[in-house]
Amino acid sequence: GWYGNGKGFIYKTEDGGKSWKKQLHKPGTFVRALGFIDEKHGYMGNIGPHYFPGVEDSNPLYQTHDGGRTWKIVKAVSGNDLKGVCAIDVLKAEFINSGIRDERITVRAAGRVGSPAQMATSRDGGKTWKTENLSKHAAMILDVKFINESTGFLCAASHPDMKKTNGKILKTIDGGVTWKTV
Repeated sequence: GWYGNGKGFIYKTEDGGKSWKKQLHKPGTFVRALGFIDEKHGYMGNIGPHYFPGVEDSNPLYQTHDGGRTWKIVKAVSGNDLKGVCAIDVLKAEFINSGIRDERITVRAAGRVGSPAQMATSRDGGKTWKTENLSKHAAMILDVKFINESTGFLCAASHPDMKKTNGKILKTIDGGVTWKTV
């Protein structure tokens, strides 16, 4: 299990939460989301600057390949600049690859509180990423969950100012090509 917080700490447990070991302390980073493909490969989302006091780290997404001992900035992102991440979803889906059963890993990192509403998607297990601007659907994205490769949900909000916003749930049935408010 994993735990991250707004002070830039990440902790890991290997005994069901009886004890926790510090894996990272990165002051100025707000660890808002953690998502793992397996025990070695995972992603950390940083909310980014200009929303919470003391958050100065402008790198929205980090990855680990060694179980959280080291974290590196995800750089293979194309499209709009991702400003911050509030949620990470890891979807493992079986498919037939040249007659052989295989597994495709799709990772989505979405955010952020206070805007803009964006989502970075990797359909190759985190090797490459494409960012989409979803501001025509919402002002901010707070959570993302896909139940299969086609159907997914975004927990979102209508306005970047928390005093003026209303919650929204968005749904896609075509893998994120289109979204509808539900």
